[in-house]
Amino acid sequence: MNPSENLRRRSDLSPYLFHFTKDNGGKSAKEIIASIVEEMKLISNAGYICFTEQPLIMCDEMFKYFGKFPKPMYQPYGIGFKRDVLYRMGARNVIYGTPDEKDKIDPSLHWRFLVTDVDRYDYSWLREWRYPKGVLDFSNFRNEDIIVVAPSKEDEDVVFTPDYDVDFDYDSNTKT
Repeated sequence: MNPSENLRRRSDLSPYLFHFTKDNGGKSAKEIIASIVEEMKLISNAGYICFTEQPLIMCDEMFKYFGKFPKPMYQPYGIGFKRDVLYRMGARNVIYGTPDEKDKIDPSLHWRFLVTDVDRYDYSWLREWRYPKGVLDFSNFRNEDIIVVAPSKEDEDVVFTPDYDVDFDYDSNTKT
């Protein structure tokens, strides 16, 4: 048995990696997540796809913070995948460091690196992970390896067709 299996049940750890959306190119975050679910693909022009390993129960605070800005970094519409599934596919946690440190690591790992200046530019609180390709096709993933996030149960009709079997049992107000 994997010794870290019991640690994964801690509230500060997540079994999922989440990719959140925002309004972009005239499309709302809601429309974007609906499109992602319909196409069963995440696509990025950056050459990698970003995720957060922040537990879902902690994302509520993040979205309250983002809600203070006219153009939030992310909105509460997203999709999560089991961390271990993405890890086996090559996803890795971001390496935060200085420009000098980036120059010291192998160029093949630069896709994982994010320059951080704790006085001006520090996004390490995002607990970012990256998938090393520009497209993640999840059409063959098992349903139990995917979770779709929306701010309320009322949003389920935006994301799912009526015949899609979804269990909506998460309450963001629950802190246990």
